[in-house]
Amino acid sequence: MKLLKNILLATDFSKSSEYVLQNAIDLAKRFQSQITLIYVLPKKIKNKKAKELLKAFVLKQLAIINERLVNEGIHVSEPLLYKGDLSDKIIYASERINANMIMIGGGEKLENNVLQLGSNAEKIIKKSGIPVFVVKNNNQLSINSILCPVDFSKESKRALKNAITIVLP
Repeated sequence: MKLLKNILLATDFSKSSEYVLQNAIDLAKRFQSQITLIYVLPKKIKNKKAKELLKAFVLKQLAIINERLVNEGIHVSEPLLYKGDLSDKIIYASERINANMIMIGGGEKLENNVLQLGSNAEKIIKKSGIPVFVVKNNNQLSINSILCPVDFSKESKRALKNAITIVLP
């Protein structure tokens, strides 16, 4: 069984989303994972023309990112575009596509390099039944050590194998 078969990657096309994307690429390469992109439009956009323009822009950006992922050798699925509450739609999508992990941006760095989670990131973490990988702005994937308790069960052996896979280049 693959550790990370399908990663759901939430993006908002911001500069900080680039760090989330690069971390997702690194993980997907390491685990031969598929990445599914998701973007959630706001619930209510009153101006019909603005709604159409935003949707067209988002679809174009998702296609550009998907093409970049393919060029990096990553397996991708059709990007998802939903409208509504961000955290609810991301959780719904993760369940619908049977994702093994959700990757999101984490918020802003404050003084002393402490991360202040954004409200959406916090909601997704609380609601999700699967792991949520939160990427701090300006941070590249760096796993230096893993604590992996073992009890010699089948699950424990799999956890140890996965931990070794994560740590080895």
